[in-house]
Amino acid sequence: MFSLYFPELRIFSADTSPNSLSHITSFICAHPRLEELHLDIPHSTNSPILDVTLPSSLHTLTCSPQLLANHLAPPPNTLTHLYLCWYASEDFFRLAKILGSQLVSLRLSMQRELSDGDAWSLGDLAVALPRLRLLRLDMGNSFRYNFPINLRMSKPTHFKLPSSASGLTIMWAPYAGQSHGFDIFDASLAQDYFTQFAFDVLAEWSPYVRRIIFRHALSPFVSAILSEDRTQLICAVAPDTTDDCWKYV
Repeated sequence: MFSLYFPELRIFSADTSPNSLSHITSFICAHPRLEELHLDIPHSTNSPILDVTLPSSLHTLTCSPQLLANHLAPPPNTLTHLYLCWYASEDFFRLAKILGSQLVSLRLSMQRELSDGDAWSLGDLAVALPRLRLLRLDMGNSFRYNFPINLRMSKPTHFKLPSSASGLTIMWAPYAGQSHGFDIFDASLAQDYFTQFAFDVLAEWSPYVRRIIFRHALSPFVSAILSEDRTQLICAVAPDTTDDCWKYV
């Protein structure tokens, strides 16, 4: 298949195993009109590196940090949607500097290394990624918070939201296809936990954070916003929300 040319191809997904690496590189180079590129990254610190220039029309990318950190050309300015997999906190901070002015949607799997107290607050995120409209955080099987952005960090007393910052939706959900949820929560307890969590974050960071979407693996997505008097959470099932909605913001 990699030897074929598909002139109308716009979306490509592949497993970046060492055996397929050279074929994938050639295939991407032969299809410069790709708009979405999703590379399944092995969970290893020795993930393969693609030595390839990203298509100039690319707007959505799933990859490990090695792809963006090691190819020579800067990322295309059309790249606005990123799913970052198998990364350490320093990878995230570096890529935020590279793509910060253009990212609209960011999806993060849990990082492979715990951060040492250097996590960003939502205020840091607003400054570094001012166009960001959706932040999707993937959860594992058991409840633990392991991301380079600390949603519970308080707003600084004199914090001023940058004028260029977009209103943010935070999405917290299990990995796509996961058939079970937390080891220590059943679905109703998880729902109660996330409801309180959503209220705490919105009360602290509204109007920058406009909405929080969450779900347990056995439950539908729930959309939560803060009431006008900021005293309660307004929740509703979000039937149109899907696991891949981060690609379509």
